[in-house]
Amino acid sequence: MTVEEQLANGEVRYIDRRDGEVKTEAIYGERQLRWVYGNPLGRLAQWLLIRRWIVSAWYGRRMDTVKSSLRIRPFIEQYGLDESEFAEPVDEYNTFN
Repeated sequence: MTVEEQLANGEVRYIDRRDGEVKTEAIYGERQLRWVYGNPLGRLAQWLLIRRWIVSAWYGRRMDTVKSSLRIRPFIEQYGLDESEFAEPVDEYNTFN
């Protein structure tokens, strides 16, 4: 299966350096990315809105709020992250950023 076919099927495969196994990685925001890059209206929205600095600044400020810290634990669970690799314990992060 080619890389293009894997991406078309929503898969990103990689070889884990620790155990040598081929694994599939979940893609953060996959649904939105597919809409933006795979739909004519999504491409228009990307050109009109998403590429603008103000949208990026707004989202960045949103993820800098204390309320955004509530997204950390679900994100870790959904994407199977190893908390032992974090610089600090999860509870010490005040915001998602």
